[in-house]
Formats: sequence, C-alpha cells, structure tokens
Amino acid sequence: MISLDCSDSHGISLSEHYIIYSERTSIRGIILCRCTLTFISMVYSSNLAELVGRPHSGNSIEISGVNSIDVATCKELAFWESDTTSEIKSSDAGCVICLPSVSQSVAKTSIPSPEPRIDFLKIVNELYRTPPEETYIHPSSVVEDGAEIGQRCWIGPNTYIGSKVTVGDRVKIQAGTSIGGEGFAFASDNEGKLWGQIHTGTVHIGDDVEIGSNCSIDRAIFKETKIGEGTKLDNQIHIAHQANIGKNVWIAYQTGISGSVSIGDQTMIHPNAAVAMHVDVGEDVTIAMNSAVLEDVEDDATVAGVPAEVL
Repeated sequence: MISLDCSDSHGISLSEHYIIYSERTSIRGIILCRCTLTFISMVYSSNLAELVGRPHSGNSIEISGVNSIDVATCKELAFWESDTTSEIKSSDAGCVICLPSVSQSVAKTSIPSPEPRIDFLKIVNELYRTPPEETYIHPSSVVEDGAEIGQRCWIGPNTYIGSKVTVGDRVKIQAGTSIGGEGFAFASDNEGKLWGQIHTGTVHIGDDVEIGSNCSIDRAIFKETKIGEGTKLDNQIHIAHQANIGKNVWIAYQTGISGSVSIGDQTMIHPNAAVAMHVDVGEDVTIAMNSAVLEDVEDDATVAGVPAEVL
C-alpha cells in the first residue's frame, strides 16, 4: 500500500507506482480504452475447461467471446443450468457449460459441471475482468493527498476519494462515486438550531471490493467506515458514517445503510432496502426488496416488509 502525496493539474494524487492511461493501451489480453475492458484473445474450449478444473466433452473449438445460450454463436461460450436439453440442442453456441447429465445427452462441445453458472462466471472474470497490472485512475477523478490506493485498482471517471480513505488491492470503483466525504450528522439545540458534527474518522475499503456508479460512502465520525473484502455494491447506494459492512456482502441498487450499522458476512440485500441506525444484521442474511430493517437480525434469517419481519 502506497500513500499518494503529490497532485497533478487535475487534482489527482499520483506516484511512480501508478499509471494514467490516457490513450488506447493493451495489457495482457485486454484493451483499456475510454475505461472499457474488452476480451481480445482467442482460446480453446478445452483450455477453459482446464481453467475451472472440469472435464471437456467433444471437439475442442476456438472461443472468442461469451453470450446467453439463445443468441450465442458458433465461437461463443454459454451456460445452461437446467436439466432440460432442448435449449442446448437448438442453440448455435460453440460450447456450453452444463450439468454432467445434460452433457451426456447432447452432441455438442460442452464442459460438464455441477455448477454451470459459477464456472461460467469464473471464466468470464478471467477473460474480461482481469485487473490491470497497474492501478488506473481516470484523469477526471480526484484523489486527495493522504489517501492510500492499493495495487491493480480501477477508478472510473468523476470519482472522489478523500484524504482519510484506504483502498485495498484489485478494487473497482465506477463513475461518479464519492468515498470519504463528511456524513449527515446534526444535533438540535433548545432553540431548534441544527449544529453539524465534524467527521474526523476514516474509510477502509477491503481487497476485491467492487463499487458501482454514483455511490456515496461517508467517513466515520470518530472511528472507521469499513467495507469488507470481496463485497459488491450496485449503483446508487449510500453507506453512512461508521457503518461496518462484512466480507462478500451483496448490496443491490438504491439501498441505504444508516450510520453505525453492522452487516455480517455473505449477507444479500435486495433493491431499495433501508437499514436504520445502529442496527446489527447477522451473517448469511437475506433482506428482501423495499424492506425497512428497524431491528437487529440474527444469522441466516430472511426478512421482508415495512417494518421488516422474519419470514
């Protein structure tokens, strides 16, 4: 981890360990151009089977892309999770990742797998989403002096990263996101006048976190706002001051996490949910769409409604 302590004319803090790609640049099978990652390599289906540790069935063919099974072409990879075969038989896909029982029933190049979707995603991540060799910061973004950015990160256009923010390795931050700004904390005196709370705390973003567009993550009042490693945030999500989000948490769009909330590992939060201040949500919890979580939630629970109740 390297602290950034010098700024260029765009207000971006840089060091010799970072590179700004202002032109089309080729990096290990990807093209980085206008913030776009594009798969450009030709691989064989047998190589893809080896990549995910699965057997290969049929002729090994060239694969130049991925697609859904209904529109995939003869040089594209698709996946199919069902135990039916008609969709695969009618598909033009060059190779299909499917259940072993289905693979035995179709005369098509396939990769038998008990988890077709997971193996497909592993391959997609390898082919399309390999982190850049050097951290990329878009020229329109602002990284304040004192911020720490890890290795092989990708920071998109018009993002803001405050001085009290630490970002781990291989983190992806999409356009328009603000991390480390002051939170929303006020107190009213006897005359009704509002007094703002100064935020002197920090933000820590763990390794392999992905943050969508137009999100906001406030720095803590005194302690730390934390996003655990491997967690994925959709677009338009707000994380308030001193929230503690665990590892591999999945949060969908337009969700609001209030101040001092704790979210346990592997929890899944569906769109437009809200979690009230100081609420503790356990591990492996599912929060349904449009829910308002006003009380603590135990591990492994599924909650829904306004106010949210255990199903």
